[in-house]
Amino acid sequence: MKIKILLILFLAINNPLFSQETDRTLPADFTSYITQKDYQQLLDFTLQQLEGFEILEVKEGTIRIQFGEQSHAFSMLPLIQQSTTLDDEQQQAFVHEYISTLINAYDDQSTLASADFSTVKKYLTLRLYPEGVFQEAERVRWVVRSDLEGTVTCVMLNLPTAFATVERAQLDQWGVSETEVFELAQENSGKRSYEVHRKMLGETTELLALAGGSSAATAALALEAAMPEPIGRYGAIVAVPHQEMVLVHNMQEEGPVDYKTFIEYLYEFVLEQYTQHTAPVSPDFYWYYEGKFTRILLGQNQAGQLQIVPPMTSSQFMGE
Repeated sequence: MKIKILLILFLAINNPLFSQETDRTLPADFTSYITQKDYQQLLDFTLQQLEGFEILEVKEGTIRIQFGEQSHAFSMLPLIQQSTTLDDEQQQAFVHEYISTLINAYDDQSTLASADFSTVKKYLTLRLYPEGVFQEAERVRWVVRSDLEGTVTCVMLNLPTAFATVERAQLDQWGVSETEVFELAQENSGKRSYEVHRKMLGETTELLALAGGSSAATAALALEAAMPEPIGRYGAIVAVPHQEMVLVHNMQEEGPVDYKTFIEYLYEFVLEQYTQHTAPVSPDFYWYYEGKFTRILLGQNQAGQLQIVPPMTSSQFMGE
């Protein structure tokens, strides 16, 4: 099973070695998930699984280790969130698999780093993240762009064991442009199979939920290929609260203004899913039209009722 590990992502460091330090204090952000005693036991067992690797630093819930010529870091929080409901034996098995997957993913990425592009291109995919995940300096390093306002689209390698981030330096090695890489990654994303769930919210307002594992959000970036039917004349309303779900209303001619019903029905649900999920993407709704996304502005009136401001350019289609 592919565990949800993002290899060499936003915590990858190329600086000189850190001073070795082990901090077993439970971070304040983790206190709602685990006690100090249980955290220390989990941390100690996790470090045991990393025997044979140089532990550079353990601090504030993050473990930094040396992989080859680079140092890499991962947070203990995903381990805590996914294992604290298990008994001791199950938890240890989970941690062992998690760390094994991390190591195998590094090996996979190292192998592909020296491979030619004909080998690599089948692994290319796209992945959405909240905009705040990336610092400005990281945008220079990784192959990223903005498709949905408030988010970042990142080119990844969908490896057998994990996702690895594509660096701009690799493009020179492969002899391809950023445009080519995005096109191939989007094409691969469109070839994936997604589960489709339907629900009628009224006589003419249909909700489509596209799902399919930890990277279902990719469907939004290849929407026309992922949809079970063509996008309507008026486009579609899309929400991507987290990595495992895309919500779509395909606007039809018989009910082009039903997008308001769709948003009103799902507003609280999308916000809840975004704030509570371990892999959030966006709390917003977007209008997809002719290959582009426009964020829909939302607010509240004095009575606390939801106010929906359609995209300015959509007024000619909405009859408003």
